[in-house]
Amino acid sequence: LMGYVIFQYQAEIGFVAEDQQAREKRRASVDPLDARVEVLVKEGSYDKAAEALSKHLRSQPGSLRHHDKLSRLLIAMDDREQALAHAQIYLESVNKLGDEARLYFLYSDYEKLDSKFMPEQPSICLALAHQLFRRGKFPQVCHLLANLHKRAPGFDGIPEAYLLMAQTLLDGMKDTYKASQYLKFLKAKYPECKEKSQVDALLDQCGS
Repeated sequence: LMGYVIFQYQAEIGFVAEDQQAREKRRASVDPLDARVEVLVKEGSYDKAAEALSKHLRSQPGSLRHHDKLSRLLIAMDDREQALAHAQIYLESVNKLGDEARLYFLYSDYEKLDSKFMPEQPSICLALAHQLFRRGKFPQVCHLLANLHKRAPGFDGIPEAYLLMAQTLLDGMKDTYKASQYLKFLKAKYPECKEKSQVDALLDQCGS
């Protein structure tokens, strides 16, 4: 069954059947790792293909192309545990490049595997929360930002995160009470943060 699934989605994973002329042309430019992984996948040695990609990424963590291949392969293999473990590394690599749109689509894939999936890095949670807010996905914003000050007490983005959380609760969830609690927390713990004027403005909205 797994073999059928891998075959069915081989184009998405990055392994596509080719005619002889196209295959010979591509072989002239393909790198050895890609060639090896392709052979392993076609032979049905999916675990070995995943291990080859993982080994490469341990020495070349910035190779998004290979991160993408490994992610798609693990998901197609239905290896949920390994896919979610790799997700943390892949998301961090994408976040370093500032590619927030790609970050969002990756998160959406991992959320399908685990609705409670949580990135470990607070900066990734915040970047994703902005993307989700723009798309009106308010419960996911709350999931990513709730209790962020406890999960990452040294994170300097807490004021920005909790201002966004309050905006989400106020505009998206219509919960003025919880929104005001986050805003009051900011006023008490971060009285001189650069967001303080926005905090006051949102508090006024909660009161009205």
